[in-house]
This record gives sequence, C-alpha cells and structure tokens, in this order.
Amino acid sequence: MNQPPKDFSAVLCSAFAFPGTGQFLQKRWLAGIFFAVTVTFFFLLAVMIAAWAPLYNWALHLAAAPADMPRAAFHGRWALVSFLISLALQAWNIFDAWRGARFQGLEKDAR
Repeated sequence: MNQPPKDFSAVLCSAFAFPGTGQFLQKRWLAGIFFAVTVTFFFLLAVMIAAWAPLYNWALHLAAAPADMPRAAFHGRWALVSFLISLALQAWNIFDAWRGARFQGLEKDAR
C-alpha cells in the first residue's frame, strides 16, 4: 500500500524546474501557487539582503558611524534565515509533489 510513485515527472519538475511546477502538473493549482510564491519570495529576499549588506556596510564606513556597526551584522543573519526558510519550503514542495504523485498512482491502480 505504501508504494513509491510510478511517475516521477511531477517530483522532478518541482525539484529542478521551478517550485510548484509539480503541483501544477497534478492540477493542484492552489498548492502550486503557494509554493511558487513563497519559495521564490524567500529566496529572492535572501539574495536581496545579501546583495545590499555590503553596500550598507560600505555606507556606514563612509559615514564613520561605528555605533550602527552591530546593526549591520544582522543583515547576514537575516539573509541566512530567509535562505533556510526557502530551503525548508522547497523540501516541503518536493515532498508534497512526491506525495501527490503517490496518491495519484494509487487512485489509477484502484480503477
């Protein structure tokens, strides 16, 4: 009863193409939209924070504001947290696509 899915195309699409693509292939539109938006948002947020952190640190050094320097160190932490959230959501996305493919395979076998 607990068989692996026979068609891995949804799992592979979610893992390698774009988040939520596997759910779209399974015609699970809301789950696909959720994963596409959230994984992309948190990944781009991490990239944006990581890209702006050196510029922010450079501006603080130009302004000679050493009191604000500890606040600048938080940029790296927020980028890491955002990236870890996007990784966790992507893992959930792949698991959800695998689970959906497994259930669709069981429904086809029952027919």
